[in-house]
Amino acid sequence: MEPKTSDDEGDEVLAEVMARLAEGDGAAILTLRERFRAPLVRAVRGQARRRGARLAADDLEEVLTDVVVELARVAPGWDPAGGAPPWVWAHHQVGAVVDRHLGQWADVLDPDAEVRQQAGPPAAAGQEAAVLDVLAGLAQRQPVLALLQEAVALVASDRDQALFFEVAIQEASGDRSHAASVAQLYGLRPEAVRQQTRRVRQRLRRLAQDEPRFAELATLAVVA
Repeated sequence: MEPKTSDDEGDEVLAEVMARLAEGDGAAILTLRERFRAPLVRAVRGQARRRGARLAADDLEEVLTDVVVELARVAPGWDPAGGAPPWVWAHHQVGAVVDRHLGQWADVLDPDAEVRQQAGPPAAAGQEAAVLDVLAGLAQRQPVLALLQEAVALVASDRDQALFFEVAIQEASGDRSHAASVAQLYGLRPEAVRQQTRRVRQRLRRLAQDEPRFAELATLAVVA
């Protein structure tokens, strides 16, 4: 559930997320993908439409993952003062990602089908699976996210992994009541969400301190 923010607040969140990406914080990729999913999807579908094609809902998810990884790569060159969001500023790169996939997945554009797709892909069977599946797709393309995914899997159950990443997304999105928002998604009390995510962070810090292979995680905002 995305917090309701004004346009100015949304711009501030976007600038913060892109700054984190420019500094090499790969974990911010997940925040970019989930917090700004709607405009990213519009950008990807727009590129496909301009090429007379459409992407099926499942294929769209993979293209979206590649797009946010590409935006993370070019993040150091983006300037929030320029006025254009990253997916517009980097429209050539977004188009190139779409082009790479069109030959595999694209169908001839069916306007009626495109309208039906505007609602996005169907909801996942479980919220836990949804967020962990998104992370798994991103981790295939970002080593630091793969490391984070491995570390969290070592210290938390599937449910607590999902809680941890949902809370991280909401925090980065500026939701001051992130525990309550995530609690509503999972049918829990906010206190339980705070307790479990705090435990996961503590375990991750100890893991980063004790295991040299995971030391890099200590520099991530989501762990610190």
